[in-house]
Amino acid sequence: MRFINSIFTVFGAVIFYFVFYTLLKSVLPILPDLTLYRQLDLTFDIYNYSVPMFDMLFFTFGLWVFCHGVIRLASLSEKGHLSNLDDLNDGEFGKIRHPLYGAFMIIELGLFISLRTLYGLIFLMALIFFQIIASYVEDTYVLKKRFGERYEEYCTLVKRRFFTTPMLFYYICAVVLIGGGVYYMFNW
Repeated sequence: MRFINSIFTVFGAVIFYFVFYTLLKSVLPILPDLTLYRQLDLTFDIYNYSVPMFDMLFFTFGLWVFCHGVIRLASLSEKGHLSNLDDLNDGEFGKIRHPLYGAFMIIELGLFISLRTLYGLIFLMALIFFQIIASYVEDTYVLKKRFGERYEEYCTLVKRRFFTTPMLFYYICAVVLIGGGVYYMFNW
């Protein structure tokens, strides 16, 4: 049954991704063109339809990252919420302090990098900024007050706030893709 739930979760996520991508891509032509790699016209043909290579690269990378984030979020939501500090050393909370924020950041990365524009990058940075602030507020004003010294010990044991190594790899790949696109945008 769990496998079937996972399949439906991924299927629903893929449908949402396609709808979101299509809607935002239909709005972007109204705005000034800030498309990454717009000067490089690398295309390939599929049944007499010309497909821009960078669109396909960003779309595929974004879909992969988005699905990974949705699967992580679904698995975290199945486990329930943290009720005491004894649960902190198990699973995701033993690796990172805010796995839900991290999962949302990965989902957002997948959604907005697929657009291949600076608009998506700006919106992504704003969302991540607000989530970092929210996690800081949660650490300082909620968790430290609720759990006291035990939470501070936990913070010294678990240094990472949001990302595991694969999640960091996604962000490094995104920085390389975006950095190259910005370089070609302004130096071509």
